[in-house]
Amino acid sequence: MTPRDDAARILVQWETSQAYIEHIFHDWLTGYPGSDRDKRFLQELVYGTVRWKKRLDYIIATQYHGQYGKAEHLVRELLRLGLYQIIHMDSVPAAVAINETVESAKRLDKRQATGLINGVLRSVLRNLDEIEEQIFGLDPIPRISIQTSHPEWLVGRWMERYGEAETEALCQWNNLSPDVTLRVNTTRTSLEEFEKKLQRLEVPYEQSPHLKEFYILRESQSVFQGNSIPPEWYSVQDQAAGLAASCIAPEVGDRILAPCAGPGGKVTFLAQRYQGRTEIIAGDIDQARLGKVRRLAGRLGLENIRYICADAGEYPFPEASRILLDVPCTGTGVLGKRVDARWRRSPEDIRFFVALQEAILKNTAGSLGSGGVLVYSTCTLEPEENWGVIENFLETHPDFSIITLPAWIPDAWIDDRGAFFALPHKHRMDGAFAVRLKRADS
Repeated sequence: MTPRDDAARILVQWETSQAYIEHIFHDWLTGYPGSDRDKRFLQELVYGTVRWKKRLDYIIATQYHGQYGKAEHLVRELLRLGLYQIIHMDSVPAAVAINETVESAKRLDKRQATGLINGVLRSVLRNLDEIEEQIFGLDPIPRISIQTSHPEWLVGRWMERYGEAETEALCQWNNLSPDVTLRVNTTRTSLEEFEKKLQRLEVPYEQSPHLKEFYILRESQSVFQGNSIPPEWYSVQDQAAGLAASCIAPEVGDRILAPCAGPGGKVTFLAQRYQGRTEIIAGDIDQARLGKVRRLAGRLGLENIRYICADAGEYPFPEASRILLDVPCTGTGVLGKRVDARWRRSPEDIRFFVALQEAILKNTAGSLGSGGVLVYSTCTLEPEENWGVIENFLETHPDFSIITLPAWIPDAWIDDRGAFFALPHKHRMDGAFAVRLKRADS
């Protein structure tokens, strides 16, 4: 078997299950016999084909004789993989992409489909310019949906809010290879020592102007090979997540409650930054996600966290003076990093998450002490999950009010109602929302 064969098998597994591609791919890599080069090639094939699925399917369907949607899963994945290499991988000549896809079909016991695969891919290659012109002539929503490979329902929602140009820019951003941002664990090393290590590795970097512990890497492969940098020195975390967490701004002696703590990035940032000055309680309904928080804190050597496995919508948490409520959401602000999330979401999910978010906010707000501060945060761009939830909450909780964000949040990133709101293509970070609420003194 070759990486191309394995890519087809991984994609069939993804298409026929509800599992996220990153989990499937991680399981495949465990014990994978290929070289590092094979693994990188396999990842490019798998992630790229998933990301561009809608565009690939549209183009293939124009040259497929019959009902492409009814093609066998493996045949469909082979066609997608072949076309992805033709369109998106300059390092693979078109003829090689077609021939290797046909050979994969033979090795995967689809010899009877080799003629179809060869014919469709060659037909696409001959007619690609004409097909692209056809896509370009569509109305804005279907055009952007196909050209940037996003669900049409999501493109339509964004068009209503941001207009055509902004929506297209946002979708294009989601298809770029994301930068890697590392948060330096200042309890184990200094920023100066970390920078020296990056310089010795010849890794180009930029320090965040807003969070001194965060470094944006333009090339990160050498960082993760062979523990070139000690793993206790850093964790991977986007600036947007760090900015949302930093809105807690606790005082000495505060107890911070994080009822939805998994997988642990925001909680460990607070534990690191305010070590010895605050008590932190991390909760999560899922034992596995809570385990990720424990393991991350353990790797970073952070010991100032207590753990509670509990349903944040029901559990009577202990009183806290600060609450970081990083609620589950549709995640439409992080589609650039979660390549298949765009295909796993539907309009119904927004209603589901809003109900969940409102239940969690209502329950956990009861644990906030008099005069305490609650930060409600998401990584979604959808207004129903952001201001919609906050508006409904404030209508029934007159003892809560919106307060200003910390001074280190740039004014340009604060919306007209006082919330931190990051748009990926504008702010060059994950999409995020965070608002500070204060409970009145009793």
